[in-house]
Amino acid sequence: MSRMSAADASAPAAPVTATSNGTPIPEDKQAQVTKLLAEGKKALALKQWEEAIEKHASALQIQDEAGVDQLDVSKAPLLFNYGRALFELALSQQGVMGKEEVAKETDPSDGDKDKSSKFVFEGDGDDEEEEGDGEVERDEEGGGEGEEQEGAEGGEGGEGEDDLPEDDFNAAWEVLDVARTIYEREIGKKGEKNARDDKMSLAECYLLLGDISCETEKFDQAVQDYKAALDIKKALLPPSSRALASAHYQLSSALELTPGGRPTALEHVQAALDGFKARADELRRAIGGDKAADDVTRLSEREREAELKDVGELIGDLEVKIDELKVAPPREDLVSGTINHLLGGVGGEVKQDAGPVNDLTSMVRKKKRPAPEKSEDKGDKKAKVEEA
Repeated sequence: MSRMSAADASAPAAPVTATSNGTPIPEDKQAQVTKLLAEGKKALALKQWEEAIEKHASALQIQDEAGVDQLDVSKAPLLFNYGRALFELALSQQGVMGKEEVAKETDPSDGDKDKSSKFVFEGDGDDEEEEGDGEVERDEEGGGEGEEQEGAEGGEGGEGEDDLPEDDFNAAWEVLDVARTIYEREIGKKGEKNARDDKMSLAECYLLLGDISCETEKFDQAVQDYKAALDIKKALLPPSSRALASAHYQLSSALELTPGGRPTALEHVQAALDGFKARADELRRAIGGDKAADDVTRLSEREREAELKDVGELIGDLEVKIDELKVAPPREDLVSGTINHLLGGVGGEVKQDAGPVNDLTSMVRKKKRPAPEKSEDKGDKKAKVEEA
């Protein structure tokens, strides 16, 4: 399968931060937050998930200590990136644990007979190798040195509950859900016509929420989240957008694993195929010197040709996928890894705010655990989709 890239899913830079009474926080504190955000985004780009978690958690803690309101818009980019880092860390640890289980349970003589093909995309073009040497910290309610020692003594080779990827999936979901709430409030304040950037950020929140729900096998919830993002992106992006095509495919992947969702899944795979074909047409027009979409026009000749090759291979993959959906029986094993980061979208019903927002200061990590052994990151095995 071709290697495909996608636009950076990082949220926009944080605006100037104000406390709950509207007073700007001290300049030195704001400078620290800005610096930590930049360092955290760099760590995300380098796939240094633990470093990204530490940087964003520290920035959030500074804001909390300065009295910044829980739902201040300046917190949304930090929360989005923090939640993304937690999710990526959980994926990398899940991959390591899965490999260890396979090594224990699989007879070497079985070869590759149990391997199944999975059509997957990944998020954005971070080609740098992940550095898995950092330590992750976590401060949970009731946690402390005593709890850490108890976890270490909980059995031979055993790990406490805090060491399970599931904890990071759940933490990521909660953090991203707060970011979602903030962006929805901002859209309400600015009005639908004046909040394009906030809408795109909201769509990215829904995308990651859907990814987490798929990883934790909550497929009905994933369908809602992907639909929400898809609806946002359909209103903002042209038909030839790769991000829009990606959103269709992500939704199809979740629908395929819900009861009775296969026919609708086929419709969305077809929509993804149509989107990539439209993208290929735009690229051909630009290569031929004709008028094309602005984002295509900005590409160099070499970049257009390289992308056209990628898109052509992806179109072939989608055509195969459509044939599989038409003739193959439903498969329950498609989800693991299928949607992790197709890259772009989400959709459906917008969630209503339920109850008070969690105190996210409890998610700052202070409990150290060994980093997973360096292994091929799950995302490195996936094809990448590029947002237009």
